[in-house]
Amino acid sequence: MDKFDIVSLEKEVGSLSEKGIVRGYKGFVVSLKGLAAGVIFFNDKNEGEIAYAEVVKSALSVIGKLPKEVYGELEKFVAEFDKDGHQVLSELVFNEYDQVMLNVDRDEYEKAGVHKGMRGCVMSDHAVMGELLVDFSEIDEHGNMYGDCISVKMSDIVLVE
Repeated sequence: MDKFDIVSLEKEVGSLSEKGIVRGYKGFVVSLKGLAAGVIFFNDKNEGEIAYAEVVKSALSVIGKLPKEVYGELEKFVAEFDKDGHQVLSELVFNEYDQVMLNVDRDEYEKAGVHKGMRGCVMSDHAVMGELLVDFSEIDEHGNMYGDCISVKMSDIVLVE
């Protein structure tokens, strides 16, 4: 195992599970120290979210190598990376086709005709940078469709039962 190898977590590690890092999650090695590797993991359910963890090497499997052309850029990224501020991966609490309600007004939502209190349907069980695609389309009393399918911050919606 070498620095900048792409790895997969092959064994469940209790302390990592508590941080949202579970078996099958992938990342890349940023440091090696004895029997441990420092790894930046990617959240499979929330693209763009990353977390740092030190993992015993025996729990990891090397599945690839990053291209050497990016090593310089990665060295700079790792040097500036706030390991303490990126320790936990969030859990995706919404599933595809869940019915949700918007609980805040934001300019970007209003531009799409979506307002606080509107109900929508989650269109994917994957988020991007903490946002989900939600369809807020409705039909008015004249049979005209209004609203839109937009990206919404997960913190701005609640599950409707």
